[in-house]
Amino acid sequence: MRVLHVDTEVGARGGQRQLELLVHHGSHEAIVAAPGRASWPHEWAIPVHRVAFRGRLWGRRALRRLLLKTRPDLIAAHTHHALALCHGLGVPLVVHRRVDFVPSRVTVRRYNQARHVVAVSAAVANVLRRAGVRTPLRVVYDAVLPLPIGPWPRPPPRRLVAVGALVPHKGHIDLLRAMTEVDAELVIAGQGPERGSLERFVQRHGLTSRVTLLGQVAEVAPLLHRAHAFVHPSREEGLGQAVIEALSAGCPTVTTWAGGLAEVVEDRGTLVPSRSPRRLAQALRRVLERLDEARKRALAGRAALVERHAVARMVEQTEAVYTRAMR
Repeated sequence: MRVLHVDTEVGARGGQRQLELLVHHGSHEAIVAAPGRASWPHEWAIPVHRVAFRGRLWGRRALRRLLLKTRPDLIAAHTHHALALCHGLGVPLVVHRRVDFVPSRVTVRRYNQARHVVAVSAAVANVLRRAGVRTPLRVVYDAVLPLPIGPWPRPPPRRLVAVGALVPHKGHIDLLRAMTEVDAELVIAGQGPERGSLERFVQRHGLTSRVTLLGQVAEVAPLLHRAHAFVHPSREEGLGQAVIEALSAGCPTVTTWAGGLAEVVEDRGTLVPSRSPRRLAQALRRVLERLDEARKRALAGRAALVERHAVARMVEQTEAVYTRAMR
């Protein structure tokens, strides 16, 4: 089975990490099409076709040329933009959906032209069904390479860690507002367009001695192993790879009900409403006061979490969808 994976993202985030795992561990013949200036394929040990995705017309022409060259049995569209380019090209199409916002009517029509949709969580699948997507849907959870369990206990001062792109829907501004009511240090790992406004908030509210914007990091395990708790304040979230990694490291976790996060956390951590700095602050204070209890909850569910998000499981379920879509 030869699959053309089309991913139009320039930067590396959760979706690109999943595609990397799928390509490296899958049994199908993978062909990857990425933008010319994309940073994420550089370290991959597979050929990546650089495609000029400038505009829908030119992007579709470029993809048609690539189809003639590579002759795939199936196209897998991994982004919203990829779906706009890939539908109606005469090759069976599977669409991956990672976000939990409501798609437009035009996008729904494109989904309904595909053979199958892979949703990253039940929450995302439900959004698509309510929006009118009638194409067969399969929920395939993200895979992570489990992190080693960190050392415990840790000395004060209490330290919180957050990991995620600095974009509005990740809710970092809600976390900073909560930090005005929480006596702890906070380290935020990630980069993005919101960094400037977040830095201004930190300075304006006298948080410079307690809040550090670390930028992009290559490895999150050292941060989690030095943290007392992990916090993920998303307003929208398809699933939440960072949360899975934190729980796999046995780190007490506080996150929101956004999207598929509740499917990850279940009773392993603490869930609060999104866009509510006050409720987030209350939950963080409670977890920091009862760290042993929070740690036990994270560790108690770790084995089941690791099994559910194993790479082999994600690959097997995804390739099963691809096989059905070609029938």
